[in-house]
Amino acid sequence: MSSSSSRRWITLITKPGRPDSSRWKSGLGCDRPTTYPAECIYLATETAIVNNTIPGRGTSGQIPIMMAGTESREDSVNLTGKPKWKSQLLSCKGKLRVGTWNVRTLLQTGKLKELCDNAERYHLDIVGVQGVRWSGKDKIRHDSWTFIYSGRDDQKHEAGVGVLLSKRAADAVNSTDCISERLLKIRFKAGVTNLTVIVGYAPTEVANTPEKDEFYDQLNNILGKIPRHDMCLLIGDFNTRVGQDITAYPRVIGQHGMGDMNENGQRLLDTCSTHGIVIAGTIFQHKEIHKYTWTSNTVSRTRAQLDHIIINSRWKRSMTDCRAYRGADIFSDHELLISTITMKLAKPKSRGAKGKFATYKLNDRIMKERFQQEVKKHLIEENSQQLEIEEDWDNIKNGILHAAENTIGRIRHKRKEWISVQTEELVEKRRTAKAR
Repeated sequence: MSSSSSRRWITLITKPGRPDSSRWKSGLGCDRPTTYPAECIYLATETAIVNNTIPGRGTSGQIPIMMAGTESREDSVNLTGKPKWKSQLLSCKGKLRVGTWNVRTLLQTGKLKELCDNAERYHLDIVGVQGVRWSGKDKIRHDSWTFIYSGRDDQKHEAGVGVLLSKRAADAVNSTDCISERLLKIRFKAGVTNLTVIVGYAPTEVANTPEKDEFYDQLNNILGKIPRHDMCLLIGDFNTRVGQDITAYPRVIGQHGMGDMNENGQRLLDTCSTHGIVIAGTIFQHKEIHKYTWTSNTVSRTRAQLDHIIINSRWKRSMTDCRAYRGADIFSDHELLISTITMKLAKPKSRGAKGKFATYKLNDRIMKERFQQEVKKHLIEENSQQLEIEEDWDNIKNGILHAAENTIGRIRHKRKEWISVQTEELVEKRRTAKAR
């Protein structure tokens, strides 16, 4: 058969010994020989050449091929017989561990391996990396890890962001967008919902204003386009101090922040407030040493919470922890910040079937008079107030419903027995006959 790049699939049929090739027909719609065992039929690509090995029967060389139709690769059966793996990054039973780390540079030899070793040690699935300092945009593999990075295009080794993915996270990638040397977006098919991760590396406090404006304009543009039902994680080094003032931003920060807010912190908090996202590092109560993510190299050894993992408030309950791990080391002045996510879904609110009102009871004269008195009593009380038309109608409606609840009540449906009286009689007759 000639080689083809089309996604056509064929049936491989094998038989012990050397098959008679004259009996085979090529092309679509050919008949399947009945003399060949059904357990030896598989699906494979059109150009596949497979050696036939059947336990206890030896090897018969190449398998003759015939085409059995065309189907999509998603609906096909794999040769191993194992079910196709389905991504479950987010689930109610498993855990997703996401980290962020400013490594200062990955230009030095062996730095990427150090990063992978630390990710392996802390059982991470996704690691946002800042300070990569690689130029260009690309994806590389290192052992079982996949590293996607976005740097400058002018060969200047400055800034740069990336994301390190475990095998199961890499298999779940749906799309990647390398926006600039400071922003990278990646979307995952994560199971119950999709997961969008944005890796950011904001300019420092002393950077010029146009540079800060450009970064936050791009960030706001990205956040505004994320689907409403996606779980969104904004991770990275934002060079911000968000402080502890919960009264100014009650829906953005928690009660466990640290330090005082600076200008960059104001910008980040405004962005979070606009898009309904929450800074996870301020929600969970931890020791101070597990809150700060940066330590200065000066004599004063100033500490601050500059790196953040931020989640949209819709999925806030799914994040079970967020803290810094000082044991991770890659010769950086930043600590590794890790969050743990376990999917928590809201229980559906049951309205409760109240049933219909027992209006047939109004045929009774005494019950009818009681109902009329209840309605009249409510209307007299409400008519003493000057109300708008809508409010007046609501009061009348509520008065009638209230009177109906207190007088005639609702119909109570008795659940029908699953076994009838006739059946019970037959069971009793059988028991009596058996006792004789």
